[in-house]
Amino acid sequence: MSARDEIEETLYQYAEGFDDDDLDLLASCFTEDAEVSSGAGENRGRPAIHDAYQARRDAREAGERVRHVVTNVRVDCSTAIARGCARTTRWSPPAHRAPVCARAAPTRTTSCAAAASG
Repeated sequence: MSARDEIEETLYQYAEGFDDDDLDLLASCFTEDAEVSSGAGENRGRPAIHDAYQARRDAREAGERVRHVVTNVRVDCSTAIARGCARTTRWSPPAHRAPVCARAAPTRTTSCAAAASG
């Protein structure tokens, strides 16, 4: 699988894990030493990221569902480390909430050489 394919698949798995409340799938999108910064604060390491998303899920209104649409995937493999990002739109009912559009930071990096040979 190419570096681009690996990164794109990771972005889709992130959205699927978040939307389906599969926190183990979501957390698996991050490396063990990943750092995530958001309006809710900073989290370092996969366990802390898992716990932060658990807290976000627990804070949702009863019956609230979240759906992400991942588009505009961009991958830069011009160096030894590939990096990717995408535009996501999050939609969550009730209808009085407007969609949120945000640029997702890279969730995983992969070696271009390793991806090309593996």
